[in-house]
Amino acid sequence: MRTQQRQRGALHRRGVTGGVIAAGLLAALTLGLTLSGCAGGQRGDRDPMAVAADREAHTSVRVRAIEEVARRARDGEIDHERHREVMKRITWGAGNPSIVRIPAIDALLEGDEADTRAMLALMLPRETHWPVIEHISAVAVERGWDELTPAFVRSWSRVVAEPPDDQRPERAAILALNPGRTVDSVVFEVFATPNEDALFGERTRLDAWTLLCRLDSTGSRIRDLLRTHPVAPEEVDDPLLADLLIGARDLGAVPTTGEQLEWMRALRRPEARSFYEEAKAAVAGLEAEQLEGFELRHVSGVRWAARHRPAWMERSRAELLSEIRRRVAGRRVYERHAETVPGVRPPRETLDANERHFVWGDALLILIADEAIQHAGVVEALMTQADADRKDTTTEYGGVLDATDDGGFVALLYPPRPAQRLGDNRFVASPELLERGHTALFHYHFHARRADEREYAGPSPGDFEYAQRFGRSCMVFSSITLDILNADYFQPNGGRLDLGEIRRD
Repeated sequence: MRTQQRQRGALHRRGVTGGVIAAGLLAALTLGLTLSGCAGGQRGDRDPMAVAADREAHTSVRVRAIEEVARRARDGEIDHERHREVMKRITWGAGNPSIVRIPAIDALLEGDEADTRAMLALMLPRETHWPVIEHISAVAVERGWDELTPAFVRSWSRVVAEPPDDQRPERAAILALNPGRTVDSVVFEVFATPNEDALFGERTRLDAWTLLCRLDSTGSRIRDLLRTHPVAPEEVDDPLLADLLIGARDLGAVPTTGEQLEWMRALRRPEARSFYEEAKAAVAGLEAEQLEGFELRHVSGVRWAARHRPAWMERSRAELLSEIRRRVAGRRVYERHAETVPGVRPPRETLDANERHFVWGDALLILIADEAIQHAGVVEALMTQADADRKDTTTEYGGVLDATDDGGFVALLYPPRPAQRLGDNRFVASPELLERGHTALFHYHFHARRADEREYAGPSPGDFEYAQRFGRSCMVFSSITLDILNADYFQPNGGRLDLGEIRRD
């Protein structure tokens, strides 16, 4: 482990230049072979390619076999295609140790370099062995393979516990392959450049966007990149970039994950045109304070308020929060304590504890949520759905909470598909829910395995992960008795508010 950490540090400090990592790994391999001596010798009558591929053989024996195969391939003693096929299987095999896979990569580099480069580009986004990632990085920089930049972006977009982003080998490789440029400008270019790869082109761009948003948590740099884009939004030929540029301009929001980018694109489709145009007009009337921290999830709330509560559109954040405080005062609430640690108070679900998390758009949504849970049709639907959830032990239930044209509200249930049912304490959003949720006010789900779930009354850590990933304002309805549910509002940045009980008539 320490050796790998030192190698990663060298990659970061030296920008993967001069083949430092490759030389270090070669020395380590040589030392390993010297120390192994005759431990597990190779039988002379065995095909070296079979030995190289044999996962039961000692690693030092396999490495020697790979070197022998490479020598014979250079000398024309073995079939070139068969040699490459065996080396590719070893390289792709994640079950093979890195110390075996790396010399297999080097053996492939001696042959068809273009084919090897294409193979490594496919490997990188899925590769989990750090020594292999570091070796590919060193090779790419040494050979000037700047066309691997999108593959390094995809690999870096994967979230890992360690190393931190500023020490990732992919970052060092990207900078070394693109001298004189900032990393965010390179990642943005990967996103903004149409990719003709039929299998992974769209995925590459969405991964680039996800990484860019992770690197720019405030969104300020992203907004600068969009604002300074050299082509007017209407003149951009690429539909994906055009949707982002126009949507950000019209709706005042920048998606912060790949899922939110897909959401923005959905709002630009012809079937959402009426919603989009109405929302665009409502957002255009907002003042500077109202646009502070404005996100895509706020758009549906602004559209609803402009249509049904225009007076709220004139109120300040402080005035909206004051109205919320007046409404929730004296309500009976149930704060979640399932994850309570001795001596540590669980997160509070009061307005005083969460007010700092709420911008103007959040306060507006909370008031709308409070209106929705007072609606008789919504209460009846939620009670019926909670009853069904208790009987179904394969999953949690959930759906979208939305408005009707006449100013009312509706709770639409979208249970997970059979393959998405991961147990009675997990909710997974179905494609149908996500599609319907593009223009909806809230996503919601239940905590209703049994009649009394007050210990779990409120959003869980997993619920906040859901809110962050999809960028949604959410509701969770927790069973207190067969006839009482507790309603909690929560949002991506950790803000939450207990709105109290709703009761079956």
